[in-house]
Amino acid sequence: VFPAWGGTPRRRVAFFSGCVMDLMMGEIHRATVKVMQAHGVEVLNVRGQHCCGALAFHAGEDAMGRALARRNLEIFRGLGVDAIVNNSAGCGAALKEYRQHFHNEAEAAAFSALVKDVSEVLADLQPVVELKSPDAHRALAVCYDEPCHLLHGQKVSEQPKALIRRIPGLRWVNLPDAEFCCGAAGIYNITQPEMSRQVLARKVEALKSTGADVVLTGNPGCIMQIRRGCREAGLACEVLHPMELFARALP
Repeated sequence: VFPAWGGTPRRRVAFFSGCVMDLMMGEIHRATVKVMQAHGVEVLNVRGQHCCGALAFHAGEDAMGRALARRNLEIFRGLGVDAIVNNSAGCGAALKEYRQHFHNEAEAAAFSALVKDVSEVLADLQPVVELKSPDAHRALAVCYDEPCHLLHGQKVSEQPKALIRRIPGLRWVNLPDAEFCCGAAGIYNITQPEMSRQVLARKVEALKSTGADVVLTGNPGCIMQIRRGCREAGLACEVLHPMELFARALP
């Protein structure tokens, strides 16, 4: 249990850690939990949880995906939380679709109804501490890339941008065609590399036009894809999850 800062919790949530983010980007999880605590949220890290099943479903392995989903339904059963929170757009979309994979059976429907992106949970809360600029020496130019699974899959767009705008000392820069795919597309950067690179090239050109110091996006596949594109193009910008930048603004 990660206790809420500031006394009595405003919310009590269970955190879905997934697999790619958990194994490769643990710093994003740590930042996410810290940001939730700073908004007065108590966070339960549930032991024994499994992959959300998204990659299995993407690959057409429905039986494997449902087996992983069933295990998660069992693990998160009866916790009495306000929400099941995740910070990965792909995982969130998959978790919200459990009701469909199990034909709207009661347990799966109840689970999916509880699933929220971290930005959805924090949207109507304010930090219990005073925020500081992430960079004491300059105003960082920041742009936001809309992850497809968050924007199109979950219809979540305004909440993460509103959270980013709470951070002091930033200069917001609009990203042209922010809603267009970066080319990661679940597993397309592996299964369709040529197509993926063509789509990525368009995204990199848009990023180059912003001159941003920091590019924010809320999905591990997007983060890896955009980091690769920026590195190969010689762009000096950081590519971060919004929760990472927000955590830098905390005391």
